[in-house]
Amino acid sequence: MKTRQKTNNNLKLTPQFLARSLAIPFTLLSAQILAATPVLDKEITISDKGLYFNGEKKASTGKAVSDPDVGPQQYDYIYGRAINPHGDCIKTYKHFVFVTWYEGGKQDRSLMLTRYNTITGTSKTIEFPHRHTGYQNRWWVGETHNTISLGLSPKNESIHMVFDQHSLSATNPTDGTAANDYFKYYYSKPNSLTVPDDQFTLDLFVKDDYFAANDPINAYDNPNNETDEYKHITLTGEINATKFANLTYPKFFLTNEGDLFLYMRKGRSKNGRFAYIKYDGEKWQSSFRDFNRSEAKSRGFDYNYGVYGQMKYAGGKIRIGFQQRADVSTDRYLYQNGFFGAYSDDPAGVTDWKNYKGESIDTPLIDTNLIKVSEPGDTVTGDEKDRFSMVGGFDWNVTERGDVHFIGKVTDKLQGGHTYVHTYRKAGDTDFTTSTDFAGAEELYAYGDNIYIIGLNNGRPYVEKAEGGTNNFERIYEQTTGKEYEKGVPHIDDGKLYYYLMEKSAQITGDARPLSLQIIDLKLNVAGPTINLTEQPTSLKLGYDAIKIAIEPTASEEGVTINSAALYINGTLVSEQTSAPYYWDESANALMNLPAGTHAMKVVVTDSAGGKTEETASFSVVESTPPTISFNSPITELTEGYSFYSVAVDADVASSSVTIAKVALYVNDNLISEDDSAPYYWNEANTSALKNLPAGNHTIKAVVTNSLDEMAETSLQLMVKAQDVNSQPDLPDPVTGDKGTETASSDSGGGSTNLWALAVFTLLTLRRLLVKTARNSH
Repeated sequence: MKTRQKTNNNLKLTPQFLARSLAIPFTLLSAQILAATPVLDKEITISDKGLYFNGEKKASTGKAVSDPDVGPQQYDYIYGRAINPHGDCIKTYKHFVFVTWYEGGKQDRSLMLTRYNTITGTSKTIEFPHRHTGYQNRWWVGETHNTISLGLSPKNESIHMVFDQHSLSATNPTDGTAANDYFKYYYSKPNSLTVPDDQFTLDLFVKDDYFAANDPINAYDNPNNETDEYKHITLTGEINATKFANLTYPKFFLTNEGDLFLYMRKGRSKNGRFAYIKYDGEKWQSSFRDFNRSEAKSRGFDYNYGVYGQMKYAGGKIRIGFQQRADVSTDRYLYQNGFFGAYSDDPAGVTDWKNYKGESIDTPLIDTNLIKVSEPGDTVTGDEKDRFSMVGGFDWNVTERGDVHFIGKVTDKLQGGHTYVHTYRKAGDTDFTTSTDFAGAEELYAYGDNIYIIGLNNGRPYVEKAEGGTNNFERIYEQTTGKEYEKGVPHIDDGKLYYYLMEKSAQITGDARPLSLQIIDLKLNVAGPTINLTEQPTSLKLGYDAIKIAIEPTASEEGVTINSAALYINGTLVSEQTSAPYYWDESANALMNLPAGTHAMKVVVTDSAGGKTEETASFSVVESTPPTISFNSPITELTEGYSFYSVAVDADVASSSVTIAKVALYVNDNLISEDDSAPYYWNEANTSALKNLPAGNHTIKAVVTNSLDEMAETSLQLMVKAQDVNSQPDLPDPVTGDKGTETASSDSGGGSTNLWALAVFTLLTLRRLLVKTARNSH
């Protein structure tokens, strides 16, 4: 079976699945090559009142806890000013865009969920009872960690929101106000994503009717005794601080199977682990699963460490990438260091974890050296204690074909300045390449075989693109006029960029700022090249020594050229070719020594306009199974001057993966006919060599060849007796059993033809034509 799929570049980022922030530029390719210029489709105002921390940054966490409220209008903060948009706050589903946000100003702080319908152009917003709680429940101190992560389950169309409580627990803060407030979770009933606007209300969400202790809006300061019956302190209904306390940095992602995953960091900055859990469309798993261990030192490692990074579904696998913050006070790194990464060959991410050398690793992981990709600190010199900082500018991603990319920023605290680091590896290569010839970015996106950076330049959106496995970024889009923005979170789905933005200008002040959504059509749905699969195996014999797969790709339009053609066997890249002729043979190690069974083949062709086409097929490798052949009711004796003679054989193969290529008929070792389809039948009417055989012994031989070039043969001896002038016996047709009446006389010219035999021959010929016609139609 052969199927064809045109992928074309429409940034899909894992089922609506890869939503992360980036920073990227867009210069146009030449007009005859670029299929179309990206355009801003529309800009939508989400709200004019997005919460903003316009006050002073607290000098320390101690001051943030102890300082009193400075009053209305001024919203002091810790960490950062912008809580909108921030974190995992934008997702798409079908023709809807969903965003979470807090409403400003300081005295409001209500949690909001907006759904925008891209078809009708209408927006609907749900206001929740929850209010931004501030740093350690001091609502008057803005806390940018307190984002609302948004997850959408395609399996039952439910909505899930988890708050970043920044590792709150019964003892953090020490006043105990988070004892019943360490985890916050909202979720909807099934079938909520696509309800009509008038039904998109708070009633879609499920109340917490089992733990009233979690109901107060703020456990530390709640002068109006406000309650929130919709927030849950658990994912599963089990009240268990051991499982759900001390968590931070929530993010959702989806797999190709439609499973919704949530991952968070459990623990503290220098002693934390990644924990993840799956929602299958009906319920969450009972517990988080740990990727690595806390308290690594007590388990035999040299030091404790925390993890800063992300878990994603990228390149068709669940993966993890992070920098570590080691609890080491004497090294050259002030905070994080290293690029670390791993992936799972298990769609559920439970087992089969490997490092990027392909080596299996045990999880939960203790020794991070087992998955270390590179050290960005090696790009700078100096051994002074705490000289280098690596906070911000870190991300990673993987293309569909398996190109791996890590980016980071190394700040020199002694001499100043930044070194931007890009470490990457092309699919199929063994070693990573590290370059500092890189402008830097905050996040990476992957779509198809390309890597993207999306960000703001002078307050306006831009996009850059590089082929996976390279450092060749070029700007393909940039806005140079219009509004300016302070912060943005991008999400890419089906070739469109959904950029969630907070506006800035000298005229905008106060504790509320406008929030907007830009929809930018990246014009990635260009027509892909066509692929003509000119040569491919259908079946091979185990231990084969030759194989060839060949294609003839054609660009979709004038001026467009073929960039590359890549062959994959069972999902593994064999090689990529960049010039014609495009073929792969036994010189490619990955094509040899394939085990018995069916093997999936995929050819991926890209062109200079960004188009991509996939052609898939399969072939079998089978153990040696020679064909069988025998004569069907053979005739072994004739009389010279016979008027009718036929030969029929039965040929068969032992495996459904093997076919009969041909059956050949020989008379006295002379090839007289070959047939490639059943029935295998010859007579004197359709095969002249069977006519008028002279008196004597003749060898009739049939040879069958299967699709593996294996052969079998059978033979018989045919005696043609000298003619008796008086009579000749009737001879049965081996196919029909009918007899032909033959008489020999001086005026008969050697006998007459049996009309029944002619009829049978005509029917068999028609049957053969029908069989061949049906076969060709497939």
